This record gives sequence, C-alpha cells and structure tokens, in this order.
Amino acid sequence: MAKEALFREKSMDRITSPEQMRDYLRVTNPRLWMLLGAIIVLLAGFIIYAVTGTMESTYQLKMQYFGVEYITGEIPYDQMDHFAVGMPVRIAGETGHIRSIHSNTRILLDISPDSSADFPEGRYLMSIGEDTDDITPEDLYYLRYGDGLWTCTDISLQQLLEGHDTRVRLWWEDDGEEYAEGRLATVGGAEPYVIAIADAVLDNAEASLEYGTYDAEIVTESTTPISFLLN
Repeated sequence: MAKEALFREKSMDRITSPEQMRDYLRVTNPRLWMLLGAIIVLLAGFIIYAVTGTMESTYQLKMQYFGVEYITGEIPYDQMDHFAVGMPVRIAGETGHIRSIHSNTRILLDISPDSSADFPEGRYLMSIGEDTDDITPEDLYYLRYGDGLWTCTDISLQQLLEGHDTRVRLWWEDDGEEYAEGRLATVGGAEPYVIAIADAVLDNAEASLEYGTYDAEIVTESTTPISFLLN
C-alpha cells in the first residue's frame, strides 16, 4: 500500500508542477487556434461560393439595334442548336433575352467600291446603275456591311447580279447619315448562303440605346460551381 501511495503521489506532483503546467499551455498555443480558424473560414467561403456562385459560358457577337427594343444578330448556323429562346443577352450595359431564333437565306455580294475610303459597318441602300435620276424607294435594296462582307436579304438580287459585273451606287444609312451622291461600286457576283438569326428584346422598356451596331454577348449557359463539379 505504501508503494502504491508513493507512486500516486509522484504522479500528482508531475501533473501539478509548474513545468508541466507550462507544457499544457504550450499545447493550446493561440497560433494553432488562429490557423484552425483560418482553415474553417476558407472552407466555409468555398462552400458558400460553390453553392451560390455563378459560372457562365458566353458567345460574343455583333448585334444591331433598330429601336423599339428590337435587337438582332447572326449566330453560327452549324451551332444553332446551342442557342435557345430566353437566353440572357447583354448589350451596351443593358440586359435582354432571346425572343426568337430562326434560319434565313441571304445573298453574299462581291462588291468592289471605286473609292478606297473605308466603309463603316452598318446598313446601306443600293441602287442599280450609275444614274441617280428618278430613283424611287422601290429601286433601292437594303444591304448590310460587317466583317468585310456585303449581304442582302432580297433573294431576287441573285438573278439580277449573277454572272456579270454590275455598276451600283451605295448610300450609307447608319445613324441617319447618308452620302449625298452615293458611292460608285461594281458588283462582281452574288450567291446565296444560309445564316441563323437571333432576335432579342431589352428587359428595360425605358432603355435608350441609339440606333446602330453594338458588341454584345449571349449567355449560353449559367451554373453554380458545385453543379459543374457534380456533372
């Protein structure tokens, strides 16, 4: 019994000695708690981002604004199935959504202007021939110039311009300005090609965009990081 009491007393002395107390305090160093707290905060932040964050896939394109919230732009015909009605659209700080998607046939025109001056992108009017006398609205065709290409939606131009060089005049109709006498050019040919059109409307009915062409983007996919990882 004496030996047991002796061992018990020595054990108690070790635990209650000042050196042992310092050892216990060293185990609970505040730096360890700070490190553990930082890890918990980072983990909580990651979980919140994974659940509430947003990952987007977007398609960049040029879109024309024609007023009354009406916007239109071309999308790749072979990727038409990747776009859908209701997809969000961003244009000039405004938001909107896709209203309709449809295919269309246009005429690609091989136009060589007489002047080397640059043509701004936008909509143009074209008349056949060099003479400007007695031109009526029925004699004019609407053209669009962008990315170095001249296009028209009037299919009848294919037969009218195909197979021979034709002299024409071009009037710039962008932003309400026009060249007074038009600019002479030669059309070397015309051929049809199929395109896809995305029409959109602005969400803000009071938005005041000016008529013209804008850089825009369509949000083709939006998901949370956790959903992306799970898929």
